[in-house]
Amino acid sequence: MIAVFEAVAARIGALDTVAKLGAYLKAIQEADTNWGYPPYLKFDSGNITANAQGLVSTEAQPIWVVVTHYGWRIELLSMFPNAVGIRRATGPDETLIPWFNIVFLTALGALFWTIFNFLRRLRRRHVDPVIDDLEDRFSSAVDSADAGADAARHHATGLYERLQRWLDTWRPKDKRRYRK
Repeated sequence: MIAVFEAVAARIGALDTVAKLGAYLKAIQEADTNWGYPPYLKFDSGNITANAQGLVSTEAQPIWVVVTHYGWRIELLSMFPNAVGIRRATGPDETLIPWFNIVFLTALGALFWTIFNFLRRLRRRHVDPVIDDLEDRFSSAVDSADAGADAARHHATGLYERLQRWLDTWRPKDKRRYRK
């Protein structure tokens, strides 16, 4: 809850407000989004500004109002929250519960959870069996390649031994390595 002390700043379209505790000044932008980004289709910033001008108060007799807005104040990027509504509050102790935000974010979380579970089950039922089959085929191909390599190694060893025996025949009989 805030008290509006100055409705329109030197920069047209800004609502300068003081928070409930009076500890800081909070600037809220008042701009139409029209058909652009973000897609809020907001066309009534003039009406909100007029309502804010009607709710200007002093520190001695503050008029407490509730400003509905979206966005965050990011000073580094010169971004302001955009006001979408303003109404008179019952007092500084009025409790505000953002029911729409609660329901919307809960539904959005449920939707994401449902999509996550769907994709997890899809992977478990359809993708994992294909991957397991590919792993089995690959491991059997590797095993057969290993067996072929072992056979080629054995055949090459036999060829090497035959070459050694043939070369050994050139030596004198008492100095031969391979004796029959």
